[in-house]
Parts: sequence; structure tokens; C-alpha cells
Amino acid sequence: MNLRVASANWYYANKQPVRDAHFLVNFDPDIVGVQEGHGGNAQDIKNALKGTHETFWGKPADKAKAYGALDVPVFYKKRLKVIRRWSRQVSKRASVKDLGMPRAATIVRFEKDGVNVTFVNTHLNAAVQGSAGKPLTAKIKRVFEFIQSIIVLEAIIRRAQRRGDLVVVVGDMNFRKTNAGVWKFSPIGLFNRTKLNYREVGLDYIAFSKRFKASNFKVIPTSQTGSDHPWLLLDLSA
Repeated sequence: MNLRVASANWYYANKQPVRDAHFLVNFDPDIVGVQEGHGGNAQDIKNALKGTHETFWGKPADKAKAYGALDVPVFYKKRLKVIRRWSRQVSKRASVKDLGMPRAATIVRFEKDGVNVTFVNTHLNAAVQGSAGKPLTAKIKRVFEFIQSIIVLEAIIRRAQRRGDLVVVVGDMNFRKTNAGVWKFSPIGLFNRTKLNYREVGLDYIAFSKRFKASNFKVIPTSQTGSDHPWLLLDLSA
């Protein structure tokens, strides 16, 4: 089974979201996790790619939850054999500002060449690290909610593993890898506990089950898109 995955923060103020959608599909990813789908990006991607791809995000009735789900849409090739797709909130509102908005994960479970895969896309709270990359105190509400999101993501991953699925997690984790040791509630701490390998650039990650063989890791720089984050692509085989 060969699978090409991508993680792409679209940037909420992207001035060329449709152009970027067509640009990214030229790299032929099977499935893409998008962050910052709000600001019209999710709907623009859906409209631009409706002939070839499905675009999904959850739509809970609660407006606070809906923001989080809209923030992390997933788009994938129409021929992908999807078993189930859903979205869930991973942390609550920490403030009225963007860095404290409710956060969510969008999950797509699919089968490819006889292998079941659970794909998770998320975008976690910002501003949780201080000097030298050390985590700030959990007494700060947004840090507390960041910890809750890691706990929820771990539950999602472990549930998928108990089903026997291979797992891929992508997203803007808003946490930089440092030399200050591995914080239990960092993305890397999460991946270590759940036995996932990963690739990362700054705040952006692709993590994957160790049964996958990874190759052709590609970074698309911001100079080529309307985003303020690099985009990541990775080939996985199992």
C-alpha cells in the first residue's frame, strides 16, 4: 500500500486559496489535512476541487465547536474508500482571541489496498512555550487547554491502534521541538508514547505508525503559496 499525505496550514488571510488548492493537488497527495480553514478557505477548497476531491469538516450545532471543526478540514481523492469521517473538539475556548479558540480534530478512516488507516488532522493552541522552548505553566488557561488536547488526541490514536489501524497524524501543533528535553504533553511526547515516527518543520508535523516506511519528505516553502507556514508532504508505504 502506497499513500501520499500532506499537512498544509492555509493561513486564514490567504489571498489565493483557490490557486493554492490547485497547486497542492499537482503533487498528487491522496489525503491532506488543512489548518486555518476558516476565513473562507475550507469552502474555497471544496468548491475548487469538487470534481476530483471530497472536502470534509464537522459542523456541530454549537458555534464555538463549529469554529474548531471548520479550522481543520480534510480533503482527499474521491476514489479513496472511506469507512467513516468525523470531527471532535479536543479543547475548549481559552480566550476570546484566536490563540484561545476551541480546537478540534478531523478524522477520516479509510481502507487502501486492504489496509485500514485512521488519518487525524488538528491545529492546537498557540503561545504555550516560553524561553528556550520550555512549556509555560498550566495555570495559564490556553496551556491547560493545550494539555487537554494532547490527552484527547492520545485517546483517538490509541482507539485507532486497538482497532488494528495504521495511524497518520498531521497538523500545526504550535509547538517547536527543542533541546530542553521532551515535555510529556508536547507533540513529541505524544508520538513517543503512541509509538509513532514523525517528520516536522517548525510548528508543523506529520506523524505515522512505525509499520509505515517513509520516503520523499518534501517541504513546500511559503514563497510558493499564500500561507505563512511551510507545507509538508510525505510518501508512506506498508
